[in-house]
Amino acid sequence: MKKQFYYNSLEEKEKIINENNNLYVIEISETLKCSYIILSDNPIYEKKLSYEELENELLIITNELQGGLL
Repeated sequence: MKKQFYYNSLEEKEKIINENNNLYVIEISETLKCSYIILSDNPIYEKKLSYEELENELLIITNELQGGLL
């Protein structure tokens, strides 16, 4: 379940997040015309990685970490 809330100030944004503390923030958009936040009961709601994609992501992270330690 996803919910979208519009807000006009940082205080209002914080209030929305605090009042929905059982939901995860999955998107924040701040433009000149509007600002909104999307909350969801599922932190991973769209992209599901295949086993091969997950393995590749882990390999990239591992290589970056090893490169930083050298």
